Amino acid sequence: MRNFFTALAATLLIVILSALEGYFVRRDFNELKQILTAVSDKCVTQTAGEDDGTALQTYWEERKKTIHIFIPHTDIREMDLWISESVYNLAAKDYEEALSKLQVLLDFCDHVPGIYRFRLENLF
Repeated sequence: MRNFFTALAATLLIVILSALEGYFVRRDFNELKQILTAVSDKCVTQTAGEDDGTALQTYWEERKKTIHIFIPHTDIREMDLWISESVYNLAAKDYEEALSKLQVLLDFCDHVPGIYRFRLENLF
C-alpha cells in the first residue's frame, strides 16, 4: 500500500510541476509577445528607435533568467540572436529588416509555450 501512495504522490508532483511550468512559460512569453507587438507596430509606422530595441533586449535579459529553468538553452540562444539582430536593425532605422526579425520572434512566442502546454504527452 505504501508503494501505491508513493507512486501516486510522485505522479501528482509531476502533474503539478508540469502545470506550473506551463503557466510560467506561457505568462513570460505572452508578456514578451505584447512588447514585440508594440515594437512591431512602431516599425510599421516607422517610429521605432534604438530605445525600443534596448527596452526589448533589457526585458528579455531579465526574463530569460527564469525562463532558462524551463526551456532549453538552444531556444534561449536563438531568441538572443533574433533580438540582437532586431536591436541592430532598429538602431540603423532599417524598419523592414527589423520587422521581419520581430515577426520571427512573434512566431517563436506562439510556438514555444505550446511545447510546454499541460498535455499528457508532455508529461511522459
